[in-house]
Amino acid sequence: MSTETRDPDRYLAILTAIANGASRISEISSKTVIPVTSLSKYLGVLERTLGIIERVEPLLGGRGIYRIKDNFFRFWFRFVNPSRRLLELGLIDEVLDKVMRGLDSYVATTWEDIALEHFTLLRREGVVRFTDIGRWWFKGVEIDLVAINEEGKDAYFIEVKWGTLSNREVKEIGKELMMKARKFPWRRTTRKEHYVIYAKDIKGSITINDVTIYTLKDVANLMDKHKPRIIKTNSN
Repeated sequence: MSTETRDPDRYLAILTAIANGASRISEISSKTVIPVTSLSKYLGVLERTLGIIERVEPLLGGRGIYRIKDNFFRFWFRFVNPSRRLLELGLIDEVLDKVMRGLDSYVATTWEDIALEHFTLLRREGVVRFTDIGRWWFKGVEIDLVAINEEGKDAYFIEVKWGTLSNREVKEIGKELMMKARKFPWRRTTRKEHYVIYAKDIKGSITINDVTIYTLKDVANLMDKHKPRIIKTNSN
């Protein structure tokens, strides 16, 4: 970083802020104490020159947010960079404790990326049909993933949770998802709505009308099916 940019401390501060949940310019400015008017320059270098961050816009367009693209960088700036002094002092156990306490929150973001990849594989399998997919937010309402089919009427509303859910929790999440879906403007009166929940696992056997549930096991099975295979050939 120091060899690629001037003022590396500011870039490190921005990346640490984004890794810890600041995604909008106002939030990044607040955490880094860098004026909003100066942030665009730094964000542009991180996005276009270094390729470390990306700007993500909501499905159907709108104000974008920033996120770190690579999981390694995301982990480093979430846990390692803020704890450099503790590591230098040899307080490894203390840093490890911080990592363990924040790990579920960190994995939740990665789980959303995995859900997107899995749902795309479902399209390849013919289970679902959509022409566009992405996160959606508007005026305080946010849905983890929404997929729409411009060639038809299907709209998929997807909530992603990294946790083991009970029957009651699934029902509550499904009900809340249906409420949030009402705010999504695309073909509101004519679309066919589908609701999907991704969870690390579920307690017992759960069947909720109009809600499809995918667990980590379901995701792993489909991804294993589609992973590249190495074909061995005999050479004479």
